[in-house]
Order: sequence, then structure tokens, then C-alpha cells
Amino acid sequence: MHRNTRSSAYFDAPCFPLAGGRGVCHYGRVEVETRHNEELSRWEVLADGELAGWVDYRLAGDNVIIAHTEVLPAYERKGLAAKVTEATFEWVAGEGRTIVPACAYAIAHLHRHPEWVDHVAAPLQARFRN
Repeated sequence: MHRNTRSSAYFDAPCFPLAGGRGVCHYGRVEVETRHNEELSRWEVLADGELAGWVDYRLAGDNVIIAHTEVLPAYERKGLAAKVTEATFEWVAGEGRTIVPACAYAIAHLHRHPEWVDHVAAPLQARFRN
């Protein structure tokens, strides 16, 4: 089951020369959407409808273990990891559960976004407080 969220974000597409070296590039805006894929226990981010990345999670009682964050190479450095991580954190908070970051990206995101620390499992919160 997929539950889609926010589809109004965009990023500027990079320049891709056309085959044959004609030097023509495609510039444009790419629609970004996040969705919850409960069957695969992950949140996904799509760019113009194509899967661009995801956050894998595991449920453990009231905790949600953030196991892995990945963005496909063609979509790196466009803020999509942050977008799908934020969607995941919003879902965890909305469900009344706590975040247990187990992947490097989720840990780094929590250090950059202290507004989420109150939603981290209590024994781990001190690691993210300044």
C-alpha cells in the first residue's frame, strides 16, 4: 500500500547532452513526491514519478529503527535524501513512535535538524543535543 504525501516540491534538472553530441541540453523542473510503501517497510521519494530513493525502517515496539537511506546515483545531491528522511520522521512522530537512527544519513540529519530530537528514543537523545 502506498500513501503519497507532498507533491509540490521541485528541483532543477541537470543538463544532459543529447545522444550524438549535438550539445542540446534539457533543463527543467522535476516534481518530487514522497510516499509510504508499507509492504516494503520504507518511505520512497520519486522524481517525476520515477523511484529516486528511499528510507528503509523496521518497527520495534514503539520505536522505528531507521535502517538505511539511499538515493540512486542519477538523483544524488538534489536534497532528495533530506526530503524522504523528513517524510519518514513526520510519519514516525505522527504515529506517536520514536526514532532510532541506525544509518549514517539519519544520524547526520538529526544533527542538522535538532527539531527532531524530542522524537528520538529517550536513551539516544543526549547524542543529538548541543
